[in-house]
Amino acid sequence: MSGTIVPEFHVKEELIYELKTRGISPIESIIADLHKLLRTALQTNTLPDSEKLEGINVDLEHKCCVSKLSSLVEMVENVEDEQSGLSITREEHGLANLGRRPSDLLIIAKHRT
Repeated sequence: MSGTIVPEFHVKEELIYELKTRGISPIESIIADLHKLLRTALQTNTLPDSEKLEGINVDLEHKCCVSKLSSLVEMVENVEDEQSGLSITREEHGLANLGRRPSDLLIIAKHRT
């Protein structure tokens, strides 16, 4: 599957494109919906497992982790004393996510071999 784009990406990309061409930015709505889904999963104690991770593209996730790490390093280097609490919370969440993702990728790699 390396190098191929999954159909879900096409649907998402097409919908975002159509909304953008009409002057609508769907990002805030998408983020809000994803937060709701995650809150529900956390409330029901749903944890990642190897079966649920089957559809994950390891190469794409690796690239995402590298990109996220680069962004977080830049954010940390540019931290200001008067930075808002919301911005710091985003950075903390980003670091926490980046800490979990590689271990999930290792689970996937181990499960696939």
